[in-house]
Amino acid sequence: MLKDVQVKSNNQRVFLQKKESELIQNDLIIFRKLQQLLSALERDIVDYSSVINQQRELTINRSKNIILASAAISFIVIIIFSIIILNEFRKTQRYRKQLEEANETTSSLLKSREQLISMVSHDLRTPLSTITGFSELLQQSVLEKKDKNYIEHISSASNYMGKLVDDLLEFSKLENGNITIESIPFNLENHIEEIVQHVKNSIKNKPVEFILEHDQSIENLIITDPFRLKQVLFNLVINAYKFTNEGSITVSSLLKEDVLEIKVSDTGVGINDNQKEHIFKEFAQADNNQNSNDKGFGLGLTISKKLVEILGGDLTLESELNKGSIFTLKIPVKRSNKPLNANNTSTEVLVKPIFNLKAIVVEDDASMQQFIHDVLKQYGIQAYVFGNAKNALDEIKQIDFDFVLTDIQLPKMNGIQFMEIIKTDTSYKNQPIIAMTGRAKMSTKDYLNNGFSEVIIKPFNSSKIQHVLESFFSSEGTYIKEKNINEEPIEPEGFSIVSLSTFFNNDTDAVKGILKRF
Repeated sequence: MLKDVQVKSNNQRVFLQKKESELIQNDLIIFRKLQQLLSALERDIVDYSSVINQQRELTINRSKNIILASAAISFIVIIIFSIIILNEFRKTQRYRKQLEEANETTSSLLKSREQLISMVSHDLRTPLSTITGFSELLQQSVLEKKDKNYIEHISSASNYMGKLVDDLLEFSKLENGNITIESIPFNLENHIEEIVQHVKNSIKNKPVEFILEHDQSIENLIITDPFRLKQVLFNLVINAYKFTNEGSITVSSLLKEDVLEIKVSDTGVGINDNQKEHIFKEFAQADNNQNSNDKGFGLGLTISKKLVEILGGDLTLESELNKGSIFTLKIPVKRSNKPLNANNTSTEVLVKPIFNLKAIVVEDDASMQQFIHDVLKQYGIQAYVFGNAKNALDEIKQIDFDFVLTDIQLPKMNGIQFMEIIKTDTSYKNQPIIAMTGRAKMSTKDYLNNGFSEVIIKPFNSSKIQHVLESFFSSEGTYIKEKNINEEPIEPEGFSIVSLSTFFNNDTDAVKGILKRF
């Protein structure tokens, strides 16, 4: 039994060894399989890594090429744009330099033009004063109708030339911005009547009726710049008068709240549609086959338009060819608290006043010296005339003078320096010192601030000198009553003064003198 157990045990041992051997063999096979699998996996990983690395290198190389190409393209673009920018910059600099040179040239030309206008206007104003003044003196002494007619033509032409010079100066001031605006209360109705009367006196012998339609609701003075408004209205009214051969000119005023509206309408030749848009441009003139010798420079409406805009308003035109035109002026105004003074139907005017004074006159123009001397003489004023300020200063202590009348543009010493020296002299006892000038670059206010008592702008006539003298001195003379321009004339019974007025060439003073004698 032990033997059987031993045999069984041996058999089991052999079986176990056999199984162990099989297991070991299986393990070896599995190990080899695993080894093969790992080797294959390792190879695959290595191959994959190699492929990835190759792809990565290709991508890097491609990226490098793209970056290099982009950099090259960018560099080329930068160079191209730099060249373009530099070229444009050079052009800009060149254009800027050209513009600066053109601007300097333009400024120089404008300055030269302003100086030329100022000089020419001064050089024109002095002889114009001489022509106007002597024409007035001749008209007072000449009795022949034919001679008076000649003199009236000379006076009219000189006044017209003076208006052209004033337009040039005013246009130059507007372009340079040298216009000052003041706010002064004034009577609008009297202002318009004065303008209309001035136009009537300037241009005669036309069958044109003036119609004034004033806003009766205006019970107080209005506040704006009366001088600038007068300039505008005078230009509009005289323009209407020039181009109206017959019919009427209507000047109407209307105050709506704080806006003043003035219309100047006429029955003249009118303006066609093509010319309306250019009518307010400088040196533009309407060409409607109108035979007129007073066409001017075409600056009147331009100046009016710019002045109205400076006043904060607007100037418009409505016109129909061969039927007439309507200019409408609208400007903001203020109402004064001062009521209107009652209009007197007549005023007393002093005719040929006598002042009995002594005057020092400093004027370098010989013709003006003679004119001023003769004008002052007819007013009973003894004039001591000098050609320059230095000669006047040498003689001033020996003259018991009442006032000084001096030109501004003088040789060696100008009128302002002369005035300042006079005021330091012992002979000066606050006598009025009146300036005369043909240059309107400085305003009247500037001359007064400099120390002058008054200023007379050339060209001027005897009535302007009379007006200035009456503001400083009393006089002796004869007073007459002058009617308001809107007052209806009283027709005398039994006779008419029309033929008498025609005989004296519409000389009002001569007619009044004859009527006074008889």
